[in-house]
Amino acid sequence: MYHRRRTLRLNLVTSIYLMFFSCFIQLCSSLRLLPHDYQSYKSTLIKEYEKQGSLRLAQARSLIRIDVNKTRKMYNFFVEQGWVKQPDG
Repeated sequence: MYHRRRTLRLNLVTSIYLMFFSCFIQLCSSLRLLPHDYQSYKSTLIKEYEKQGSLRLAQARSLIRIDVNKTRKMYNFFVEQGWVKQPDG
């Protein structure tokens, strides 16, 4: 009889992971965004940031056409996390 070996579970529950995950959940919940939509907006903004070297709030608003208040909160969160930098001046 062949017995299949059980694979070990990967334990991702660390304090950094939980901190990020709770921030992610709080942001999606407060903005009333589905996680898939959030990830899509995040990747769009980060790709544009990588192209330009900086990203202004006005650029973010034109890239993702959602409520301006939601865009502002996401943009501020990304700046706080260091994923996006504002232009100098």
